[in-house]
Amino acid sequence: MQPTHTRATSFFKGALVAAFGLTLAGMAHAGGSVFAGFAPQTTFPAGSFPTAVAIGDLNGDGDLDLAVSNFAGNNVSILLGAGDGSFAPQTVFPVGSIPSSVAMGDLNGDGDLDLAVVNSFENTVSILLGAGDGSFAPQTIFPVIGSLPGAVTLGDLDGDGDLDLVVTNGKSDNISILFGAGDGTFASQTSLPMPNSPQIVALGDLDGDGDLDLVVEPDFAGDVLIMLGAGDGSFAPPTSFSTGTNPNSIVLGDLDGDGDLDLAAAGSSNSIRVLLGAGDGTFTPPAVYLAEVINNSIAADDLDGDGDLDLVVLATQDGFSSIVSVMIGAGDGSFALSPMSFPVGLGPQTIAIGDLDGNASPDLVTANINSNDVSILLNLTEFPASATPDLNGDGVVNGSDLAILLVQWGTNGPADLNGDGVVNGSDLAQLLVNWGGLP
Repeated sequence: MQPTHTRATSFFKGALVAAFGLTLAGMAHAGGSVFAGFAPQTTFPAGSFPTAVAIGDLNGDGDLDLAVSNFAGNNVSILLGAGDGSFAPQTVFPVGSIPSSVAMGDLNGDGDLDLAVVNSFENTVSILLGAGDGSFAPQTIFPVIGSLPGAVTLGDLDGDGDLDLVVTNGKSDNISILFGAGDGTFASQTSLPMPNSPQIVALGDLDGDGDLDLVVEPDFAGDVLIMLGAGDGSFAPPTSFSTGTNPNSIVLGDLDGDGDLDLAAAGSSNSIRVLLGAGDGTFTPPAVYLAEVINNSIAADDLDGDGDLDLVVLATQDGFSSIVSVMIGAGDGSFALSPMSFPVGLGPQTIAIGDLDGNASPDLVTANINSNDVSILLNLTEFPASATPDLNGDGVVNGSDLAILLVQWGTNGPADLNGDGVVNGSDLAQLLVNWGGLP
């Protein structure tokens, strides 16, 4: 799936975008395999104190690339993927002071992915417009209404077809919404008050009305706040749902297969909390799953190809070593902790998921703040044949497949039929060519 991510143009109102500290889970793969684990990590140097990583095809070659925000370097590292799980040496682009998170999306409508980077000590966001070849124009800086911004995510909040930004401001207890003009600038900005230092934000259609809603995690509050979107950039007052712990990271995805978005949270306790969505913006009380001592990030995808979303979390084992822990989903919202764990670099902060070696199975990347690198873990599971426009596996390409593709629009989910790293018009065209027939 996932997450982080949230990554590309989103002109459908239901498009869901990944961001810092969270990932929007894509639809699960058809078919099924037994999860075979990940190959031992391969590391690639990043900048000084990397904190966040985003995945997307930045140079248009069909292979996924990485953008990494470097907390102490005041820059972002771009690592271009070779399509086999390896990456070229980093290229560095300056941003503002203490960049804490990075997100990808087409902010100026030219079909190329751009970057939004939060600068925590400057109370700004840097926008770097992509040239489509892996390079970026010099940053343009936009102030946020707030203090100590931490996380950023992208989505079309007002239904105009342009991507907007949502930024959490931990010191001023609010979130800033910057409304995109479609040319890489922002026409206006609004501020929404939040309690207890908001740290994490996610976007998804939680009530099925086609408009993006907000999930916000206040620090040390033990709950999440749900704010239902009106589709015009405004939001209803927050409703609180207990997680029973202080989440460090959240992820949205359909964890029980009922078509509604659910929520999984990882916190400082040795557990994962899963809240199942009712489809109207409300959630069940959290189910608790014991795991390793959780660090900072959780993501979701179908790791074993069985059609159900699984969870991956960054964890600390034996109080010291950094690992990725896997929880296999049963498809009904329940999970079992895999006995396998996978070492990564020192001090991993965030995790993102994408097919980095082109074999259709989701791979992992972590940003490691203490070893100044990223860890790549390639999935060893043999997946069914490559993506087909019959996305639900019922033997015919029809409206059900179209609905799946539109939910994944702008992500790097399984509906990426041509393997270019993002679900977009090319994949839609491939689906429509096969409409009504067998793929």
